[in-house]
This record gives sequence, C-alpha cells and structure tokens, in this order.
Amino acid sequence: MRHMAWWRRICVIAVAMVMVCGVAGCGAGDTQASTVAASDDYIDQLFARDRGQKIASSFDERIDQTITGVEHDSELEELDPTGEYKERKLEILRRTKQAGSMSAADYESIWANYRQCMTDRGYKNIILLKQVNGVYTEAGHRIDRNNPRERTYTKDMMECGIIHTGYLNSLYKDQQGNPNLFKNPFEGALDCMHRNNYVPKDYSLDDLKHDLYGDVTDKSQLKADIYGAQIPSCLIANNITVLPEDAPLEEL
Repeated sequence: MRHMAWWRRICVIAVAMVMVCGVAGCGAGDTQASTVAASDDYIDQLFARDRGQKIASSFDERIDQTITGVEHDSELEELDPTGEYKERKLEILRRTKQAGSMSAADYESIWANYRQCMTDRGYKNIILLKQVNGVYTEAGHRIDRNNPRERTYTKDMMECGIIHTGYLNSLYKDQQGNPNLFKNPFEGALDCMHRNNYVPKDYSLDDLKHDLYGDVTDKSQLKADIYGAQIPSCLIANNITVLPEDAPLEEL
C-alpha cells in the first residue's frame, strides 16, 4: 500500500456516474460509486483503463446520452412517481441542447435544490464547495457512529442526488473540465490542467500519479500544486476529489 500523507485526502471514483467525495468519505452525487483502496496494481489499472477512449464523439452526443439516461432512470422514477423532477431535468437538458452548453444558472439551480432537499430532511449544515470552474462538490463530514443521522445520511444524500443532480452534474463537469470527453478520468484531468496552463506542458500522467498516490510526505515533494485553488477544479470535474485537511466539514 502506498503511504498517504496526513495533510491530504483523495477519493477516486471508479464508475461513470459520479459521487463527489469529501475529506471523511463520499458525499453528494449522482448515483452509486466506490472509493479506491490505493494499491500499486490497482492504481496502474485505473490509469490504464480506457486510455484514449471517449465518452462520446461530441458534446452534442453527450447531451443526447444524458437525455436518454434521464428518460430511462428507474431510480428517479421510483422517487418521482409523478414525473415532476424528471420533467425539470429534461427542461434543463432541452435548453442545454438548444444552447450547446448548460448554463451556470441551471447548474446552480440543481445544487440549490439538492441542498434544500437535504435541509428538508433535517440536515442544517450542507456545505457545497465551488471550484474555480464553477463545479460543485459537497464537503465531507466527520463520521460519528453514535449519531443516528449517520444511518440515514447516505440514503438521504443518494436520494436527493438522484432527484436533483443525477446525470446533470456529470454533464456539467464534462462541459467544464473534460470538453474532449476522455473516458479515463486521469487523462481528462491532465488535459484540463494543460488546457488551462495549470501545469507545464511536460507534466505527464506519471507526474499526476506521483502527486496523487506517490510516497509523498511533504507538499514540497509534489510536482504540481494539486491542493491549490486551480488544479482541484480539473480533478473534481473528472471525478477525482482531492481536498486538503483543512477543508470545511459538515456537522450532521
């Protein structure tokens, strides 16, 4: 197992539909996901998986995929028997299709509705962390096994995510941080970092692997400031959530 320094937390998602993850674990997101136990072999597999492949041939096709996903979302149908929330999502997607991109206002609205959904279920301290590219992730929380809310939080988070942010969050993240639609999240993140000049042109996937999973015990050993204000926006948009130890935490 690789050593993970005390000052950092990394959560990598190994499925297409993303949950965002915080310091203490996974937080709000689209659908089911799994965090990665960072063994050398598994990390190598993650970096190699689907290299060079694309999610879609164009962003227009990516929008169509999302429309199809929402239309056939059985989990949403269970939670939304009247179809009200499905129609809200489809309205946003129709606007997105017509404009060629999702508006920041529509994206803000789905996260505002997610927060309200959680608030309505009794969570008063939902913290949404906004990246420089406009992408949101929910803060983590310290796990307290004695708190009865621990037993309901994951279920509530998943259900509010399915109702409000499911599919739409992933589409916006691709729009903002993976416009070339790479299927491999590390490839997408690296492309984003290069496009925005966050790293030198010779910064490679091996460098990114070192910074995320290497035997780094001090920030000075990093090859790029992956915990600064800019690079996390590319990582989070590609389903790799990296938060520093001092990131805010929710209180359930």
